Amino acid sequence: MKIATYLATLTITSLVAVSPSAAQRIQMPSKIPLNTASEPSPQATWAQNSGRVAQNYGTSIAPPPTGTYSGAPSGAYVPNTSPAQAPTTFATPNTFSGANSTFAPQPPASTVPSYDYPPGVPPNYAPSTAPTAQFQGTIAPAPAAGWDPYATPGTQTPSVMPTNPYLPGSPGCCYPQPPTNYVETMKRFMQEARLDYLWMPGNGTDELGIHDADISASFNVPFFSSPSPLVLTPGFETTWWNGPSPPHPPNPEFPPRLYAAYLDTAWNPQPTPQFGGELSFRIGVYSDFDRVVNESIRYMGKGYGIVQLSPNIKVKAGVQYLDRQKIKLLPAGGLIWQPNSQMKFDILFPDPRLAWQLHSLGNTVCWVYARGEYGGDSWTISDGMGGVTQTDYNDYRVAVGLDLDDQSRWKSYWEVGYSFEREIYQHGATQMTPTSTVFVAGGLSY
Repeated sequence: MKIATYLATLTITSLVAVSPSAAQRIQMPSKIPLNTASEPSPQATWAQNSGRVAQNYGTSIAPPPTGTYSGAPSGAYVPNTSPAQAPTTFATPNTFSGANSTFAPQPPASTVPSYDYPPGVPPNYAPSTAPTAQFQGTIAPAPAAGWDPYATPGTQTPSVMPTNPYLPGSPGCCYPQPPTNYVETMKRFMQEARLDYLWMPGNGTDELGIHDADISASFNVPFFSSPSPLVLTPGFETTWWNGPSPPHPPNPEFPPRLYAAYLDTAWNPQPTPQFGGELSFRIGVYSDFDRVVNESIRYMGKGYGIVQLSPNIKVKAGVQYLDRQKIKLLPAGGLIWQPNSQMKFDILFPDPRLAWQLHSLGNTVCWVYARGEYGGDSWTISDGMGGVTQTDYNDYRVAVGLDLDDQSRWKSYWEVGYSFEREIYQHGATQMTPTSTVFVAGGLSY
């Protein structure tokens, strides 16, 4: 207890006995008051990083007392009591004081750059060599003539397929060819195969019933250098007669079946967009096949010239060669008018056709049509005495029907019609005039 009392007394005595001249008052650096809504000022940041004291006094902080102080390490200061020390003064407000220099930072520029540049003048911070866009929407400098912004860099070939890959050395198939400037397209070899059927009822004394079935196929064959191919169509047709019953003079006696084996060739040249043509030729054997002679071989054909008057109107004129006893040659032609994609009017003689497109059923496009035709054909018939008789069947037909196209390769048509002005023509005269009748017909193609 005595020892503790002694130590406490000794400590108090030492503190009281310390000379005031040996004490130092230390002023610690402090931050300048900041606005909490803004970032630290450059002065405060500089002061923190450098360790110097910022003497930036506001109106609410009193400046230190006047007088001279002696410099001391670490920012300490004491009254100048020794004449040997060099006197120093406080730095003026808004300056930084230090041992080496006095620094007065300038506030940073706060002016936002203006974007209202004169036309054709790029911003002053843009690279001088980079192409720039003006605010008027154009590009400066202008690109070179023929420059394609979507092309792959480097030298490109003039077309995707410069030559036909299946026929080396042939002209390209995917770009226009001089001098016609038409695009040459690949053609399917077999264009279509089709079956047509017609039935006319009749079994009386003055009636004549007919069943007719025709099967054919069309093939595309290259024709010299023309973009239009030559279409070859071999076919075979069978006609069944029904009547007159019973046969009696002057009504002739007919065999139950007549046949036709033929080959069609067709070519549709188009030398210019305004002028074109339709040419076809048929050679075939038309007979009851009981006896075939030179007269059984028939030659038929069609020839038209076509003038495109406007995108919707064509004029078509030509002839049809029928090679029958009564009529050998018919003038043909007229006007083709397509006012829009849903209507097409072929106002032609002797086979007019008017068509309107209906609403599609799924993928199937439907057309309703009305048409006319000069029908019939001619055969050689064995007379039973070693000879043959050239026999014509002629009539006029009108019909209404429906065309169906499923947008693939299948097409079909179905129609009903009326046959009138019917006649059997032999030996340069009409031998029989069957009564008029209705008929139904249909066809399927692929």
